[in-house]
Amino acid sequence: MKKWLLFLSSFCIAVTMLYSQSPDFTKLLGENMNCVVDMIPAADGNLIIAGNNKSQTMVFVTSVNTEGEIVWSNFFIGEMLWYSRIVQKSNGNILIPMGNFNPVLLELNNLGDSLGSITLSETTESYFGSVVELQDSLIFAAEIIYNDDPFFPDVDYSYLVKISKNGNVIEKYLFNNEIIMDILPYSGNQLFVLVHPYDTIHSYVAKYNVSGELLATSSCNTLYPYLNRLFEINSSSFIAVGYNNIEHANMQGTLSKFGMDLLIEYCNGYDASYFSSATHLSGTENIFVLGQNNDYCIINTVDPLGNITSEYQISDSLTGNTIISKDNYIYVAGDNNYPTNPRACIVKIHRDSIPSNINEVEQNIFRVYPNPTSDFVYFELDSKYNNPQYLNKYCISIEITDLTGHLIKNLVIENGKSVWDTRNVKSGVYIYKINLPEFSTKGKIVIKK
Repeated sequence: MKKWLLFLSSFCIAVTMLYSQSPDFTKLLGENMNCVVDMIPAADGNLIIAGNNKSQTMVFVTSVNTEGEIVWSNFFIGEMLWYSRIVQKSNGNILIPMGNFNPVLLELNNLGDSLGSITLSETTESYFGSVVELQDSLIFAAEIIYNDDPFFPDVDYSYLVKISKNGNVIEKYLFNNEIIMDILPYSGNQLFVLVHPYDTIHSYVAKYNVSGELLATSSCNTLYPYLNRLFEINSSSFIAVGYNNIEHANMQGTLSKFGMDLLIEYCNGYDASYFSSATHLSGTENIFVLGQNNDYCIINTVDPLGNITSEYQISDSLTGNTIISKDNYIYVAGDNNYPTNPRACIVKIHRDSIPSNINEVEQNIFRVYPNPTSDFVYFELDSKYNNPQYLNKYCISIEITDLTGHLIKNLVIENGKSVWDTRNVKSGVYIYKINLPEFSTKGKIVIKK
């Protein structure tokens, strides 16, 4: 399966510019890995990154230290699905799911040397997708089976495969006409399975025990999203990321938060093309969600209620595929210069470079007052930006919408200020978005009559 990307042209009044500060580093991952699939923190303190070459005939696995220097690298014949997940076992070995005409679960030691593989014989194109380890070294992996139609190849069915610590297949559970997108272990003896039915655009999450018994299911019935990755946030909740609306021109990044009982806490669509990955920042309740917005790779800071409180632009030449947090840093792995000449790379960003909420930006950049209001709202730039040279060079716009996303008003900053006349606007909560070259940020305005 190929990665879908969206590249849209932008105009001054609608362009989304993001808060940006130079990362600690951006480094290429060798000459041959072109498309990153997954990245995990390793037990030795390094990072393991896996992906494909441009022709998707070779899988490359690379270990890098926290300064982006390659520790070891190896390659193998095959292909990884773009939504696959790798895992480091409790014994330190690494499992790489891959395939082509046979699903292969490759096992490497912590130096990248192959220790053998689990291979299932299939007559059609097939792959291992995500793989996880549960208690007693029990492995669960997604096996994806494609049909052999040369004109309309697509997923026929999937299996949830249970594998012993010795590499023997214990049992396979059929998901007919469905794709297993991801697997997330829970409490040692249960797992969440993210499933996408082939004939609908409506992902759902299923909860199983290690005996293959279905315990519960849950889905977002408001957006009907296509979700592709699961991430544990804490002991009581996890999230699923993806996009809503398969039509590229109208795609929205989608984020769903679930309790461990599968009750949905929120299911939201956002002003982004799609979301690809997420991570939790220790010491805070916020999460970082990696996504693509037009031509920009962005990190969205999301609060516990699902509100995006800040946006950080990484690069306009990077397609970010996976994000993790480690110590005080955020690491993003992705494809540089996709699709013209893709090269896999890793980016390191200190957590303090990413504002955690809009107030950090407002205090130094602009003022919005009074809020709440009944008649007028004033937007005023800080003196750093309130100068003719800056204002004549850049178009600074403000978009105001209601909570459904319906556009209420477009404003333009003139002489460092702008005003919204709300005397004929209904009471309620409205969203403003200010677009400057250095950043884009949103906030709420409350109108009380």
